[in-house]
Amino acid sequence: MIREIASPPQPAVDTRGLRYAGNRPDHRAFLEAVCAASARLRWLGTANSGFRAAVEIPRPDIVVIDWRSAKPLSSCLAARRALPAAAIFLLLHGEDDIHPDLWPELASTTTGVLTCATQPATMAGTLAVSTEAAEALEAVRRRLPAAPPPVALTDLEEAVLSHAADGRTAAETARKLGVSSADVQSVLRGLKKRLGARSRAHAVALALRAGHLAGPRPLP
Repeated sequence: MIREIASPPQPAVDTRGLRYAGNRPDHRAFLEAVCAASARLRWLGTANSGFRAAVEIPRPDIVVIDWRSAKPLSSCLAARRALPAAAIFLLLHGEDDIHPDLWPELASTTTGVLTCATQPATMAGTLAVSTEAAEALEAVRRRLPAAPPPVALTDLEEAVLSHAADGRTAAETARKLGVSSADVQSVLRGLKKRLGARSRAHAVALALRAGHLAGPRPLP
């Protein structure tokens, strides 16, 4: 009689979640291929800004911000402030170039710069290694202050925060909502005080974590 011997259980692969902040279908498809090329990477989808990419649940280990998105440098800074332990990358198209004057700012907020000219398998290896930094900073993540208890927001407050999360200025938000810039700024000041936020980006982070704002809208 032949006895069947059960194979020993295989250890689970420790995967790292990646989220893309941008609106280019070709770049999104490229990053999906990158994740598919490595068992250590897990695709978490897209977001409309670097900040939303960092704070949406599940929280990512890697945030990739498109250089051709709106205000990419601000997105890198917002993502870094919202998620200090993440690996944050800026994604360039083939012919994109970054002015040397911008490198000091990028060095303070990003883990590195990626290009779509790289083969997906090669980039997958780079990103998988980059997450080791996130492991080393896990203790920092655990010490981050907890969000305050939720507070009720008005429709106008939620609308202002939603536009702020998408990277719009007070003037741009005012035009979208049909109010004055002074009204938008007044709402933001009141929200920062009520939410205990240090800045506009921090107010959006607290609102997202408390469930006041919807998740990122699907990209075309």
